[in-house]
Amino acid sequence: MTIELDTTNNKVNVPLDLKWAKTQGAWMAARSGDPIRGVTTPNHGVPEELRRLAEAVLRIGGSMVCIPFGEDLQFCNLITEFGKEIVFGKVILKKEDISDCHRNSFRLWKKSPEKLKVVMGFGLTDSDQIWRIHTWLLDNKSNLIETTIIRAKYFGFVTNEKFNQAFCEAYGL
Repeated sequence: MTIELDTTNNKVNVPLDLKWAKTQGAWMAARSGDPIRGVTTPNHGVPEELRRLAEAVLRIGGSMVCIPFGEDLQFCNLITEFGKEIVFGKVILKKEDISDCHRNSFRLWKKSPEKLKVVMGFGLTDSDQIWRIHTWLLDNKSNLIETTIIRAKYFGFVTNEKFNQAFCEAYGL
């Protein structure tokens, strides 16, 4: 067991005791006492990047994390290293395509890049307490702009303009 000192918050991070399962399309992680969906798998079969990410979000709340198979491990590292719980003013719901938060957010950013910031990371769904990969926006007043469903909590990092432009170009936005 590795115990890390979080120098940002002056806390000692003791690893969480998580159990892992595979579903048809994703890794699922839950605290040992919580029920889990899918076929359980030994923790040693789970990439370290996913374990660190699951611990980071579950420390904030929720009972489970869903990480799609094929999710880029370096992207998981970025979320873990640079992500934080996002503090915001109010939530503004701008309903767009329900399962397309990434494109929705970048499409809105492209219309008002001087007023909006894109945030990528994970959102905690209130109804089932599962963290899922998610993208949303913050406006200049620190209001959170949600394009799908309002989440209970948000964990992520603000992307920069160069990344946003590249995303828009790659996805034809």
